[in-house]
Amino acid sequence: AAAPGPAPDGRLAAARSLAQATPFASPYHKDAFLLFRALCKLSMKDHDDVEPPVEPISMQSKALSLELLLGVLEHAGPSFCNGPRFVGAVRLHLQ
Repeated sequence: AAAPGPAPDGRLAAARSLAQATPFASPYHKDAFLLFRALCKLSMKDHDDVEPPVEPISMQSKALSLELLLGVLEHAGPSFCNGPRFVGAVRLHLQ
């Protein structure tokens, strides 16, 4: 099930289309993309409506995923910074 959120505008639709159409340069690029996407999804999980208050494990996993995303973005190489698939993923998943 898709997470509720704002309807994609033209920019997001273009990023999504480009990300789906561009082939990966290698299996490593594909793995990096899938890992990045999984970390983004984990970091965006909403725990506000959970009763009782947020479980410590889920909050720790969210914090860890955010730390890992920060490390990925701080140490991104040229394939990540310039590759259309990765640029589209950043635009799409880190709104």
